[in-house]
Amino acid sequence: MSSAEWNDPGWFGPDSGLKILLAQTEDVAARHDFAPMLYTCLAIPDVCAAADPIYPSGVRVRYSRWFDEWVAPKYVDASGTARLTGETAYYLRCALIHQGRTSHEDLGYERVVFHPPTMPGQPHLTVSSGILHLHMRQFCTDIVTSARTWYEIRGSEPDVVANVQQTVSYRISADGRAYFS
Repeated sequence: MSSAEWNDPGWFGPDSGLKILLAQTEDVAARHDFAPMLYTCLAIPDVCAAADPIYPSGVRVRYSRWFDEWVAPKYVDASGTARLTGETAYYLRCALIHQGRTSHEDLGYERVVFHPPTMPGQPHLTVSSGILHLHMRQFCTDIVTSARTWYEIRGSEPDVVANVQQTVSYRISADGRAYFS
């Protein structure tokens, strides 16, 4: 965050943690910082689903259902085949965040390959030899857009408001110092 942004009251509002998460995810994507972008994108459904009590407890089920509702419809190929479901995304999240891999025994694919936007013409939403190919910038855009749409629709629900306010954010101490908590 730049020093000019510290003066922006939007960074310190009750929903600033979610806004910061989404904005900074877009920032790392624009800088082509692909590793942090992918790790963060795969964590965003966790943050959103945990804030919304309509999703059941249990991380796998909650994550999968949120993803299926908000992101997965963007991952149906031209033949109508769902290529990236909530369950698949959950196992991809587990593999990447916990093991630094894009393969998992329950993934449904041998692995997922993310193609950078710096190489035009790369495949997106195709499967070859058991490997799911995704364009990483499109993946990031789809996750962030889905999270924003979810928040526009569900963000005024009292439980969502209360839970989003607890998201890690920049805060101001009693003596006027900013901190992240």
